[in-house]
Amino acid sequence: MATSDRRPARRAGADGAGARLYFKLPLIQTVLYFDKRLLGYDASPREILTKDKQQLMVDNFSRWRIRDPLQFYRTVRNEAAASRGSTT
Repeated sequence: MATSDRRPARRAGADGAGARLYFKLPLIQTVLYFDKRLLGYDASPREILTKDKQQLMVDNFSRWRIRDPLQFYRTVRNEAAASRGSTT
């Protein structure tokens, strides 16, 4: 995906044409690459106190894939922010 002044300019292969040669304007556009593989997030275990005052050990993980790079960029900007769980 190419961005111009931090706004999405175009997506490579967005029109369904597949692989083709794209050019970018230096100093104006920036190219962002997103991983197509299955990505993972693994949180560290933590203790949570329940309503009845018992300690509960919680450990979670998730696996995810970027299907729409434009929507992903608009929501979290990069993969590190997605792993932190930030959606601002």
